[in-house]
Amino acid sequence: MKGIDRPGQTGRRLLWGFVAYLGLLISIPGHAEEEARLKAAFIYNFTKYVTWPLSIEQASGKLRVCVLGKEAFTDELSQLSGREVRTFSLEVVPLQVADSLDGCHVLFVSGVNPRKVLSASTTMPILTISDEPDFVSRGGIIGLVTEGRRIRFDINLGTAREAQLQISSRLLQLARRVE
Repeated sequence: MKGIDRPGQTGRRLLWGFVAYLGLLISIPGHAEEEARLKAAFIYNFTKYVTWPLSIEQASGKLRVCVLGKEAFTDELSQLSGREVRTFSLEVVPLQVADSLDGCHVLFVSGVNPRKVLSASTTMPILTISDEPDFVSRGGIIGLVTEGRRIRFDINLGTAREAQLQISSRLLQLARRVE
């Protein structure tokens, strides 16, 4: 029937609208400097559609977003500190390559070879995100990909499952590619 939404359809429309809005913003000339802000918005929204192991979910409290790499992204992501996601409050922490990943729930890597941190995070429940080329193929969970002037994303569902993370089917439907 026209005019009646099926269960979950409204949420799907809102999510699609958000992704379309982000894509439109980056495609407008003169907004290339907004790339860091847009990627921070993507990361924030990814946290809404990922479920961590029960021990983390039940603990509530802080959801620690660790940032490794470009200072511009650390600055933009730090704007997310204190924002609420479900039962969590986001805490953004800058990292150096030699730092431990203990306590990180999300790891964003940009401008740094992710090989070392990916090998260190394989047994941990960490949502790994990067804009580095072939990130998902190398074992990362979510890879941000710039197509022309739009930002899209790929998901490595196998790696997410190994990290004991559940990714919402809504997010999977929006991905450019799921491995």
